[in-house]
Amino acid sequence: MDCHDVFCWNGDWSGLLWSSRAFESLCYLDAQCRNRQCGCSRRCFSFYFFHWGFHAWAVYALVGLSLAYFGFRKREKYQLSVVFKPLFGKYADGPIATIIDTITIIATVIGVATTLGFGASQINGGLSYVFGIPNNSLVQVIIIIIATILFLISALSGLGKGVKILSNTNLILAVVLLAGVIVLGPTVKIFDTMTDSIGLYFQNFFRMSFRAAAFDESKRDWINQWTIFYWAWWISWSPFVGVFIARISKGRTIREFLTVVLLTPTVLSFIWFSAFGTLSTSLQNSGVDLIHFCHRRNSFCLF
Repeated sequence: MDCHDVFCWNGDWSGLLWSSRAFESLCYLDAQCRNRQCGCSRRCFSFYFFHWGFHAWAVYALVGLSLAYFGFRKREKYQLSVVFKPLFGKYADGPIATIIDTITIIATVIGVATTLGFGASQINGGLSYVFGIPNNSLVQVIIIIIATILFLISALSGLGKGVKILSNTNLILAVVLLAGVIVLGPTVKIFDTMTDSIGLYFQNFFRMSFRAAAFDESKRDWINQWTIFYWAWWISWSPFVGVFIARISKGRTIREFLTVVLLTPTVLSFIWFSAFGTLSTSLQNSGVDLIHFCHRRNSFCLF
């Protein structure tokens, strides 16, 4: 199994875990949803797909394909500034390139920090829930330090060893977890929900894409907190992920590239969110008060 095969499950793993449970519960807390839960559930799932579907992976695909083209065909460095050479010409090698690459580094640091924060919060929440370990900033800092050390060890060992081993292990655990939820959970309802939500997603694809709530100030905060946040998150990660997928894409056609980077992870995200989102909805409807539990302690939502 090569890096291309496992890429789609290793880009935003902590975000997938957190959002697949928390978003559904937090969405129910919206005042507009409380009196029409069925319609709200369908809308929540369509926004799942909107935030983690084609829009998200298209950002990675755009940056990755651009870097791959300039890297393999033009023999340029894998830096985002080289993509702007057709626009700026000879000026692209001077201060403009420095500015672009500096912004890229800052954005990547912000994106990685956000993901580490989500991951540390989830791990701390799980350890606290299962073993009673304190859920505080100190423990989360320790978790981040350990994760950083493990990442450095895997990175220094190279793509073919440490990174590949971690990626394959991550993929296996994800598949086992997903299969367990589908088989042991409300299987029929999961696929019914996925089919229904995909239809609603495509029905409102362009409406959600251009939604700015220009005439409804009450919805502006929700868009800023979810849609804008996610898009900023994808953009901040795109230079890092773009370089990675560009370098492992040598010998691939553009069609193969887009299939792996855009289509495959989008479909898998649909399945993932349908499974865990439907499970959380079923638990809520069966009497388990996940909504207010997740509202108070978001890091415990997964557990």
